[in-house]
Amino acid sequence: MGDNIIMQLDAAAKIFLTCQNSYVQFEAANLLRDGLLREWKQLPPEATTELKNYLLNYLVAHTSAPGFLRERLVQTVAILVKRRSVDDEGAQRSELLSNLQQLIRSPDINMQLLGCSLIAALLQEHANTLKSADVLLTWEQHFMAKKQFEVSDLRRIFEFCLSTLAEAEKLPALNTPQQMTLVDRLLRITESILSWSFTNFNINILYMRSSQRLIAVFESEQNPSLRPGVNWRQLMLNPDVVSLFFKMYWKVHQEDQLAHTCLNCLNQLASLNGTVIGSREPRITYASHFAQNLLNILGFEQLPDSQCLGVAGIVLRFVLFFPTPILIHLPEELVGSLLQELTRVTCRFARAAARQEELHVDDQMYREAFGKLLEAWMMLLQEGDSFPSDLYHMSATQIFETYLQVHLAAPDGARGQVSDSCDDIDETEESDRVAYRDQLAAIGAFGRKIPERSVPLVTGLLEAQTERLQHHLQRVYQQASPLADRHQLIALHEDLHWTLMIAGMTRADIRTDRNKHQARLGFGGVTCWQLDLRSETSLISPRLNQYSAAAGGSDPARRAAVVAASGRGTASGRHRRATAQRRAGRLRGPHRQWDYLDFTWRLERSWICWTIRQPAHKG
Repeated sequence: MGDNIIMQLDAAAKIFLTCQNSYVQFEAANLLRDGLLREWKQLPPEATTELKNYLLNYLVAHTSAPGFLRERLVQTVAILVKRRSVDDEGAQRSELLSNLQQLIRSPDINMQLLGCSLIAALLQEHANTLKSADVLLTWEQHFMAKKQFEVSDLRRIFEFCLSTLAEAEKLPALNTPQQMTLVDRLLRITESILSWSFTNFNINILYMRSSQRLIAVFESEQNPSLRPGVNWRQLMLNPDVVSLFFKMYWKVHQEDQLAHTCLNCLNQLASLNGTVIGSREPRITYASHFAQNLLNILGFEQLPDSQCLGVAGIVLRFVLFFPTPILIHLPEELVGSLLQELTRVTCRFARAAARQEELHVDDQMYREAFGKLLEAWMMLLQEGDSFPSDLYHMSATQIFETYLQVHLAAPDGARGQVSDSCDDIDETEESDRVAYRDQLAAIGAFGRKIPERSVPLVTGLLEAQTERLQHHLQRVYQQASPLADRHQLIALHEDLHWTLMIAGMTRADIRTDRNKHQARLGFGGVTCWQLDLRSETSLISPRLNQYSAAAGGSDPARRAAVVAASGRGTASGRHRRATAQRRAGRLRGPHRQWDYLDFTWRLERSWICWTIRQPAHKG
């Protein structure tokens, strides 16, 4: 059998040398790889080494070969090296890496790219122990090969990439396409290493099969946090590592592809955790250095639209893995600057997201980026009292007011004109209270932090909008309103719609368990109007209740419930109004089981109905 395989190797060599058809060469490479792996145990080590060396020499000599053929040959070399590492404990792999480093340092760009391709293929073959079935190894052998690769060669590759990137960063500029291509390949390799699912656990070989499902879940995570072993501590806690990737970002930020890869690397560095970072003091030092560099990106006014989502992701991960108990130990000036820049960027993304929605842009990156920043703020809000109160209240005020402004028309805000066409509304489209639920919940949390500002502001807006609606309806009733006022009515309805949603989310804290809400408010249909004021009051933020009592006002839940009750009307009236709401795209389908967010819509409907009846009642 071994002689047959050797004969196939000789035949393949003739094909590669004489055949001019790349597709035939591609299939020959597949046949060689499969046959070699299938008969691996019957072959002498010299035969596999000879094939590996032949494929390497072919790649070096045929730099103009088609890309699909080169990729398959590179993958075949990586598979052969991984399979051999099970027998020689990685000796052949270490020798190959030494040769590849020399290739990358050579002046020939083709050799540099070949070296990067082979390293990337080795990373891919060792990265996941559950996707390398072509090597015909057992799952336990896959796991041990990955573990061995991490211990012996992974950090070595990372250090080599860092040194090469540091040399590129010192260049005045990346002027040639060759330099850009090499930096791109090196950044992709470092991104793969920083996204590596490190096996920082030891599993007894007897229990591996029972743990396979657990590790399958562990390795299926798309963006695992950066959690290397203790032997990486000295390297990862070196401030020059973080600084290098920030410097590389500024070096390539005008090239979207390179900048995107840099931001992905920074995203991973923002998630450094585990035994590698140790106790609290190293975490504080690392977070301080990372935050100082992050400030420069947050303060960058010309940040391209395509990079906003990556920057927001870095902020979210940084706050997630370095929460408030760590951030409060940073220098006070640094914390203040970080919150100020984060506030400014959040407001900027809110305005940009609103513009994209007005223009009906398909790829609403700013909306997603704005959502990530709000999620980061919610983590900070959980222990907001740890920060300076004046600075924190200033941030909450600016974000709350900006969100109101971008969703209200002039003179209260800066929203553009709303379309008056209802024909293009998709019946399957989510309503605003569902589509913007996370945003509204976050803005409501900001409002509860500053009741002395948010309550009078929202109340004043509702009063002014209601007065404008009354005047408009009076003109309509007197047939003195021109058709041009139709646009004003639509804009006014949109203002009331958003103001009431924000008011509803501000007045109640919905972070409690949703099942508890349903237990207290578990009624639907017509009976939903019979509000339990005591249960509804329990949903209101205690801070809002304290503010209401201090201001001498009545219970906000009771006032809202009275407004809702006053607009109940007859059953036929409710049906007509529900039909009108369906045509306007605000209410879709039959009444569903009550949840808290339904209250915002019901309050909006009741407020408008109550307003409509006021002129007739006064007359």
